[in-house]
Amino acid sequence: KRSSDMRVEFKEVQRDIAELKSSQERKSKEAEVSNADLESATKAFEDASKAMADANAEKLENDKSTVEILEPAILRKANAIKEKEKIASEVVELQKSIEQQQSDNQENLTNLETKVSAKSNELKEHKAKVDNAHADFDALKK
Repeated sequence: KRSSDMRVEFKEVQRDIAELKSSQERKSKEAEVSNADLESATKAFEDASKAMADANAEKLENDKSTVEILEPAILRKANAIKEKEKIASEVVELQKSIEQQQSDNQENLTNLETKVSAKSNELKEHKAKVDNAHADFDALKK
């Protein structure tokens, strides 16, 4: 009876060992798959990180180029705006000066017209006196 019990126990131990080996092989295969997935994910992450670093470097280079191009253009635009404002200010001053000159000219014209009118009236009076003197002289001659 002991030998049959030992055989049963021996078979159970062999079955347990077979199950453990099978479980170990399964877990080993799962670990290999998991390691392969991990390596694949790590590689994908490294590739993405490199692509991102390359894109950031390219963006930085583009930003530098943009600044190198835009900065002088922005400076020229600012200078042009200042120049435009300066010219606009000069135009306003010139317009004021022209308006003042026109006002002065109009005032001088009005004064001259008044003087001419006064002289014209004075000359008409003198002509009338001369005409009267001629008429008196002609009357005296007769």
